[in-house]
Amino acid sequence: MKLRYILSLKALPLAMTLVLGALCLCGCTTPPDVIQLGPALSLLLIAEGFTSPVGMAVPGDGSGRIFIADQVGRIHIITAEGLLLEEPFLDIADRLVALRQSYDERGLLGLAFHPEFADNGRFFVFYNAPLVTGASEGDSLVRVSEFHVSDNGSNTADPDSEVVLLEVVKPQFNHNGGQLAFGPDGYCYIGIGDGGGANDTGTGHTPGLGNAQDTSSLLGTILRYNTDTAGELLVPQDNPFTDNPNVLDPIYAYGLRNPWRFAFDRGGSHRLFCGDVGQNLYEEIDIVTAGANLGWNIKEGTQCFDPDNPGSPLPECSDTGLLGEKLTDPILEYPHEAVADAPSGLSVIGGRVYRGSELTGFFGTYIFGDWSRSAGSPDGSLFTAEETDNGSWTLTEAAIAGEINGRLNRYLLGFGEDENGELYVLTSANSAPRGNTGQVFRLVRPLTTTSTIPDNATSDTSTTTTTATDNQTATSTTTTSVPEPKTILVEIENFRFDADGNNTTQVDTITINAGDTVVWIWIEGNHTVTSGEGALDLAAGDLFDESINSINRDFSFTFTEPGTVPYFCRPHESQNMRGIIIVE
Repeated sequence: MKLRYILSLKALPLAMTLVLGALCLCGCTTPPDVIQLGPALSLLLIAEGFTSPVGMAVPGDGSGRIFIADQVGRIHIITAEGLLLEEPFLDIADRLVALRQSYDERGLLGLAFHPEFADNGRFFVFYNAPLVTGASEGDSLVRVSEFHVSDNGSNTADPDSEVVLLEVVKPQFNHNGGQLAFGPDGYCYIGIGDGGGANDTGTGHTPGLGNAQDTSSLLGTILRYNTDTAGELLVPQDNPFTDNPNVLDPIYAYGLRNPWRFAFDRGGSHRLFCGDVGQNLYEEIDIVTAGANLGWNIKEGTQCFDPDNPGSPLPECSDTGLLGEKLTDPILEYPHEAVADAPSGLSVIGGRVYRGSELTGFFGTYIFGDWSRSAGSPDGSLFTAEETDNGSWTLTEAAIAGEINGRLNRYLLGFGEDENGELYVLTSANSAPRGNTGQVFRLVRPLTTTSTIPDNATSDTSTTTTTATDNQTATSTTTTSVPEPKTILVEIENFRFDADGNNTTQVDTITINAGDTVVWIWIEGNHTVTSGEGALDLAAGDLFDESINSINRDFSFTFTEPGTVPYFCRPHESQNMRGIIIVE
């Protein structure tokens, strides 16, 4: 194991604590370089070399093993001694839908062990499989399958033991959900996104309603099943809608956009905390209860949502669903747009209530985070939330000790919890399922540190002195280097090019460095990415002119020369569907 204690930060004051409802937008359009952060946490590197570690589970058999689900289709074991085993526990890469190297939300997304795994060797996975031959619509199948270990206590599973338990057709590649979790009741909870695209509208989405509000659809829901009979999913008799003919029996809760990671609190009243990824403006954390309607796409967070103009909340909307049920608002929300001295981000990553012993002062705190403040560079965040006496929640961004800006500086993919209640952070340096930059860290207490940089420093080299609590002193030298080339993602949806996650009506403008690559990703519709000011400026179109649609789903271009490159969409030029690339 490698101890990542490259400390240079002190724990900073709790200066950015927010109460739900106190968030407000300001004129900032980019994240501040330095913000005041909350209490510090450190990262202990446990294992690395993964592609995209999106999930973690423990078998509950006393072995101390940790199982990591890699998006590309493999499950790996980290032993109690911290050894990453070379042979995967399970490899189903050949059963997945083909993943795109530019960006993809599909793949192996969930893993959970049966509560009696030590005796029966049964476990469950959630992944995206190709559509069946002859299917005319849809992107992929959401599939939940059961597997068995080769032998009890074995470090390998039997790949031929698969029993497919559930399949749901998804219309688009994004918003899959993917979480599997067993509750304190022994039942299996399954999270599925609204089907993808944007706004819960368009092909494959219930007209005028959306999948998440359509209780005859399993999309946009959390499902609850009894898995005690091998090879079967059975609906518990006490599921909230078994007596309602207008709602599918497996549904436990609905009105979700993309439930990316939920978990039961192993202490307290065992509440179910869920991060639901937002559309254009807000991210949210929900406490999910039986029969709850979490509001999407009537609301985004606590704000009234307009699917025809997702960048501007409606002044008012219904606070009930079609069944007359009251919508359940989130306990926390934060904006996409940067707010001075406050948390922001693009995609919430649900976490865990801390019940371990390592992190003094955090017991009972909900620790979660955000994928990144920028789609084009790794800038994830860790947040902490605490419930007040009156039931409201405070939200604080945690400082990462050892990082010069106090931030994660990686894409945050997920969290995990071991048998002792300690928490783990799953990350990658890539925004797509490629390469081997995936790392797994454990959250640990930071050492007490001091950091000084000489006032007269004039070069790119600085010396940092770190004093630990045991009076040991270490000195390290760091040298600033030229930034490595980056990949910037631009989504194409709603007749807009969208690189910042806001999907506004303005022309999308991004600034990059020479050598950076821009990847345009199809979400919906038929478009082109054509360089130039418009149809009358086709000479500039010699740089690139590519179609983006359900067949050609992405296009990438590396910009090698400084300058300004305008581009547009041929079919939607009249809708002012344009963008500008500024290359420095």
